[in-house]
Amino acid sequence: MPTRQFFEQPAGNEMKRHAIALALAGFLLSPAARADVELMGKALQVYGKLHVSYDLYDRGGSTVDVPDPSDSEVVSNSSRLGFKGEVDLGATTKALWKFESEIDVVGEVGELKARSRYLGVGGGWGHVLVGIEDTPLKRLAGSYTEFGDTIADRRGILGQVSSGAHLFNVRAKNMVTYGYRGKGFAFDLMAANDFEDVTDPDQSDNQLFGVGLSYKASNWGAGIAWESQSDMGGVDGADADAIRFGGNYSFGRFKVGGLYEMLSDDGWGNRVERDAFAINASMQIAPDWKIAIQYMEADSSDAGNDGADEIAIGAYYKITKAVEVYAMYAELSNESNASYRLARSGHGQAYQPTAAGEKVNAFSVGMSLSF
Repeated sequence: MPTRQFFEQPAGNEMKRHAIALALAGFLLSPAARADVELMGKALQVYGKLHVSYDLYDRGGSTVDVPDPSDSEVVSNSSRLGFKGEVDLGATTKALWKFESEIDVVGEVGELKARSRYLGVGGGWGHVLVGIEDTPLKRLAGSYTEFGDTIADRRGILGQVSSGAHLFNVRAKNMVTYGYRGKGFAFDLMAANDFEDVTDPDQSDNQLFGVGLSYKASNWGAGIAWESQSDMGGVDGADADAIRFGGNYSFGRFKVGGLYEMLSDDGWGNRVERDAFAINASMQIAPDWKIAIQYMEADSSDAGNDGADEIAIGAYYKITKAVEVYAMYAELSNESNASYRLARSGHGQAYQPTAAGEKVNAFSVGMSLSF
């Protein structure tokens, strides 16, 4: 009867639905997580990372507003759930998409915060994406530093200025980007209007432009990136730009790396006019064990006496390919006119000094599971 045919699912669709259900069940019940689980071939894949830590911190001397600056906290560190895929449009071209959200494992934040989300096309010539994505400048810093998404995250110094403002570690909204990957090279060019999604009626003035170029060989890598931001925070004339270059080199069980950053003021304010650097080293002491150390320093800006430095050391242990635990210590020292924050972004909590010039330190143990 026609009525029955209207409500019935075609046999092919029914089989696809059961296949998806079985794939989800297998993924959720699997004792060892896998990367990029395919639910509908390459067209629909699921991935993610759950990362929590327990921190003991000290934010400096006590004040009237902060009588007890030392405490502990359980933190969710850039935990995420994502879906992505690619669909053939022809012999050499594919439609590309991603929908990634940050999730709070410890329950302090209920909403799903947007991370990388885009739609685009790609092929042997490269790819073009539209949506929200990390800038080339941000990605470069992540490639040549240690301790990402922990208390010792690079953003405690890099991209931050002495007032505590967080400027040049951006996931740009409303962006269009062209990228190319091939023979070890990576090239990215990005432009975005209203990249911060400010409430300024003239949103087109809040603009970002960025470009990055890097090369990765078997045991070394190097790269450079530049970024310009205008009307930052929706403030007319609050403009600045940044350039970073970095590299790393591996030999035996050792790896060394570093990054140099130059921020330039063009109307934002004199505290943004400063240089900073990071140097790091790590050693694979056993197949499942790694230790690392990193030192970062920001010099004084035109505001004067507002530099800072940070030292961190940590150890990682891989229980399985997907599950890792770690312990680390980080200490950030501010000059008398500086208020740099430890673990500024990436880590689920930024530890702000109780006053300018105060030292901030933290000890953290954590666990992450990737799939």
